Amino acid sequence: MAILKLTDVHISYGNIKAVKGINLEINKGEIVTLIGSNGAGKTTTMNTITGLLKPFKGKIEFKGRDITGKNTSEIVKLGISLAPEGRQVFPRMTVIENLELGGYTRTKSQIIETLGEVFDLFPRLRERKYQEAGTLSGGEQQMLAIGRAMMARPELLLLDEPSMGLAPIIVELVLKAIKKINKLGTTILLVEQNARMALMTADRGYLLETGKIVMAANADILLHSDKIIKAYLGENKED
Repeated sequence: MAILKLTDVHISYGNIKAVKGINLEINKGEIVTLIGSNGAGKTTTMNTITGLLKPFKGKIEFKGRDITGKNTSEIVKLGISLAPEGRQVFPRMTVIENLELGGYTRTKSQIIETLGEVFDLFPRLRERKYQEAGTLSGGEQQMLAIGRAMMARPELLLLDEPSMGLAPIIVELVLKAIKKINKLGTTILLVEQNARMALMTADRGYLLETGKIVMAANADILLHSDKIIKAYLGENKED
């Protein structure tokens, strides 16, 4: 059974239809990626899964339970967390304060235990735990955003553009962390404009264009698709 299932989900901003009837499934233990250009509806989809936006039509199920329209705090308690686009850390709060906020649904002892796990995953955060988040590098802030989402101990982690604006060496560190999180048992939905990175990381992928899913397949198939190569990888298939 799918851990997450979207059925004919439509999302609008006023009269603008941002997502036009998408169907998407993620099975437990998978990394699934949602790729597409700016404005395709990727972030809108993520925000709707987490309750930040409400669909005007369709159904969202988590572990077989209808979560359509539930508020964000309820959804986090059920086991879904989001590391948002742009990191959105609290700049004047310390690293540890940011992380503790991510565990707001959990007990103090659970927070302490999970802090250790996050610091093991991202040693740089341990080194800078009393430093204000706004003084961290972009890569460190991305680690913090992912770590904060992990503080809720989610079964499903949503990652929105984790490589955005990062140097290649930092992207590699973040990518390794994502794979490690998955190996430890967390299912992941990854939104990325870096299609190559996303498809090399994921088990399966969906291509979203102007609010509609136009392709869905195993990641390796998408990685070698003419359409993906020409539109998103910037190279010719024969190269």
